[in-house]
Amino acid sequence: MKSAKTRKSIWTTIALFLTVCSLLASCVGCSRFSFLSKKNEEPEMPTDTDEEDNLPAITPADPPPPIVYYNRYTGLACDEEILSCRPISVCIGNFDENRQEGLSFADVLIEAPHDGDKTRFMAIYTDHRKADTIVGVTSVKDYMLPPVNAFGAIASYAGNSDKAPGALITEGREYLDCLYHNLSGAFTEGADGTLSTNIKALAEASTAKGYSTQDKELALPYRHADVGTLFTPNSNRIRNIAFRYSMANTIGFTYNEDTKVYQRSQGGVPHTDEKTGEQLTFSNVLLLFHNVSYYHSSSKTTFTLDTEKGGDGYLYTGGGVVSVTWSYNQDGTLSVLDDAGEKITVNRGKTYIGMLRVTDSSTLIAK
Repeated sequence: MKSAKTRKSIWTTIALFLTVCSLLASCVGCSRFSFLSKKNEEPEMPTDTDEEDNLPAITPADPPPPIVYYNRYTGLACDEEILSCRPISVCIGNFDENRQEGLSFADVLIEAPHDGDKTRFMAIYTDHRKADTIVGVTSVKDYMLPPVNAFGAIASYAGNSDKAPGALITEGREYLDCLYHNLSGAFTEGADGTLSTNIKALAEASTAKGYSTQDKELALPYRHADVGTLFTPNSNRIRNIAFRYSMANTIGFTYNEDTKVYQRSQGGVPHTDEKTGEQLTFSNVLLLFHNVSYYHSSSKTTFTLDTEKGGDGYLYTGGGVVSVTWSYNQDGTLSVLDDAGEKITVNRGKTYIGMLRVTDSSTLIAK
């Protein structure tokens, strides 16, 4: 039999073994559960700040350039709405006793001689929204209408010196005659007998008459220089232009080198718009000479300008001059050609067209 000492040693060894096993089991368990707890943890997500820091820098895109619309009659920037507007012309008397307002905002100004020492303006406007008053509406002569028709404009006036109003209807013309048509609200007579109107009212009257107020987009007698450029004819510099419609009616234009426009004078003094006080200025001055016929009418001798045969003339623009020839085409448009047979180029801005008699050419001085 084993001794008591031997049995005690065996039990001590067993106790020590069990203690070691218990310690090992405890360590393994901790390690196992620690692994499981890490598996159950959610992965660490990057913060918004981290993402923003890692994104490449974004440069803002340049905004698209604005769309610019150009008035086809002046070549100047305009509202989109004006592009579709059909021009409307107003006949305005040019004589001392007739007040004039509204000439300064016409896009094209046509001037023609009348009986005696007087002239008439056919002022062409394109902005149908404009309600500014135009003062000095008067009668028209038949030869003043072809250039108006060439721009596709609706002519408005107070009577026709050459024909009875009814005769114009048979010719298919679209016009507004305040002495013949019932145009309530379109024309107003002042205390001094002066007639006034405005383009907004005339556009509404045209619509009421059944006339189209959409631009016909007829071929114009000129083309515009490129945007931002100044067309200067290859010629001697012409700074002063003067001519006479009659012995008592001398017209002058002085070229301003700074503003690149021609300043109009009449009778030796600046010609101003009585509404604005502004001197009339133009980027282009076009003089067209017409053959003339005289006849006896209503106990007086009067005349008419021949618009069918065409003729010669001059274009003054950019401080220079171009010799031109002009004629009307079968469709009623006006053709103005330079000495190379090409359509004339004009600078962007307002244009003055002077309808002169051939005999008036002898009074022209340009230097």
